[in-house]
Amino acid sequence: MRIRNTKSFIQDTNEISFIKLLKLISGVVLISVLISILSLLALSTVETLPQTI
Repeated sequence: MRIRNTKSFIQDTNEISFIKLLKLISGVVLISVLISILSLLALSTVETLPQTI
């Protein structure tokens, strides 16, 4: 019984760490996507400014 409990506990901790890792990766991806969108917007505004003036 003890061996089974420790095995299940190890599995639970692995799952928790995996979920944390997934959340971290998703957060990093979201930030990078936001930065890329902002940079694209900045580039487009810089390109369109001389045309309007």
